[in-house]
Amino acid sequence: MSAKQSPGRTIATICARGGSKGLPGKNIRPFAGRPLIARTIAQALACPGIDAVYVSTDDAEIAQVARAAGALVPYMRPAELATDEAGKLPVIEHLVSFLESQGERIARVVDLQPTSPLRDSADISAALRGKPGAQLVLSVCEAADSPYFNLAEPDAQGWLHLCKGQGSARRQDAPVVYALNGAIYVWQRQALAHAAVHGLWSVQAAPFVMPRWKSVDIDTLEDFEYAQWLVQRRAAAAAPSTSAVFVIAEAGVNHNGDLSLALRLCDAARAAGADAVKFQTFRAEDLVVPGAPTAQYQARETGQQDQFALLQQLELSLDQHQAIRAHCKKIGIEFFSTPFSVPAVDMLVGLGVARIKLSSGELTHRALVERAAATRLPLLVSTGMASMDEIREALGWIGAARGDLQEVTVLHCTSAYPAPDSALNLQAIRSMQSDLGLPIGYSDHSLGSEAALAAVAMGATVIEKHLTLDRSLPGPDHSASLEPEQFKQLVDGIRRVSAMLGDGVKAPGPEEADTARVARRSVVAAVDIPPGVTIDASMLACRRPATGIAPRDLEAVIGRIARAPIAAGSVFTWDQLEGGKQE
Repeated sequence: MSAKQSPGRTIATICARGGSKGLPGKNIRPFAGRPLIARTIAQALACPGIDAVYVSTDDAEIAQVARAAGALVPYMRPAELATDEAGKLPVIEHLVSFLESQGERIARVVDLQPTSPLRDSADISAALRGKPGAQLVLSVCEAADSPYFNLAEPDAQGWLHLCKGQGSARRQDAPVVYALNGAIYVWQRQALAHAAVHGLWSVQAAPFVMPRWKSVDIDTLEDFEYAQWLVQRRAAAAAPSTSAVFVIAEAGVNHNGDLSLALRLCDAARAAGADAVKFQTFRAEDLVVPGAPTAQYQARETGQQDQFALLQQLELSLDQHQAIRAHCKKIGIEFFSTPFSVPAVDMLVGLGVARIKLSSGELTHRALVERAAATRLPLLVSTGMASMDEIREALGWIGAARGDLQEVTVLHCTSAYPAPDSALNLQAIRSMQSDLGLPIGYSDHSLGSEAALAAVAMGATVIEKHLTLDRSLPGPDHSASLEPEQFKQLVDGIRRVSAMLGDGVKAPGPEEADTARVARRSVVAAVDIPPGVTIDASMLACRRPATGIAPRDLEAVIGRIARAPIAAGSVFTWDQLEGGKQE
């Protein structure tokens, strides 16, 4: 190989056979909002170190789903490699050899098991970095059972012996052993060719250790349901506390190009209790071609047909941005903005904003998305008009540009002004939480406050709503905005709903203690009971208040002997019975 030759590409392979005895059709079964195999494809595509993703399958439906998710399916797997007896290594080697026969230069092969949905692109990237010199890096987790501690085998006489060692009194004293979880195999090309003939353990392998919860391998319906539950649980845990919903007053272009109006919007946002006030940073010439038509709602609200001319009137200069930022700092509210060009991102960074929001219309603008992501500022990504595939595509760009998706919040949105109730699809908040595993917020373009409050109840961590000083002012967004008093009511409502949500653990609260005492019952004497008498059921009743023995323990009272006289109507306590409370 000459010095100028490429050493070869890194490809991902995903092997997905049509037949599955444990859970038929599992590879294309919907998991967290998309086919199971599509989740693995998306993880691979989001990994910067992978150049292409290939699927080997014998099933036409799997092939169709894989292609739709962005993978390449160069052929249908031969029948002799599609049986229960066919090993995985020959299948991978067959695919790689075929690609090389078509001119591909391959240096590394990353094999990803489609039934390991809890692995993510960060795991794949970390495995790719691997141990220097390893011919194979394979994912493992710490084994639940150990041959040094609790795995035993019988000898010829049937007596049990530990598989290895003499045994440890404590699990933590036993050597660490790993279980192969099958999620990730990173092969050097020549090592794969060797192992395909001589077996996996014929090459030098290094572990990539994953948490046990990420190591679930789906083979049965129970595995599938458990993995789904884990995704939902982790998404909920990743979301910030609902008591700290971040409320954004979207001033947007409701300043009408007037700095004094912009500053009054900041004052109104601060008075209403918003956490931040947000504007829009653009130049018409960077955003739209001259003569482009306005949207229907823009034409309806402004009477203008020329979008270029409309936007020119709504621009804010650098000096105006600086004045707004200084005013926000003075009154104690966060200022930030939505950039509509790469230079606008740079300008906002220079102004020292604490976060950036990407508008729904810019979700497919890769250069802008990557520039905003590369700032590593907290990022809000609005998703009006977008499909889940487009959202995942943008998140892939973001993850590649910043190295991870930390401090990225995705905003559900319906891009209509105003958005009718029937178009809001608030259930998407929950499905996005489950599917993306990221905090989800809501950018609300509906009339009133109800949708935003409902979104908080569904777990939204950020709420954005347009603010205007007067809904009758001229301009494209005023009529779909809230006036200051309405916005204050919204913020107050968000804080109340957040407090109502609690921690999700069903348990009695301290506020219920007094009610429990008067509303629940105790075991009471239905008749006068002399001392030394053995108590039977006819002597007992259950009445309020709950200051004595609980009705659940009624059977434990029957057959006991009274230590002292107990008057009819008296609440029973354990010290009235010989022997007291018995466990």
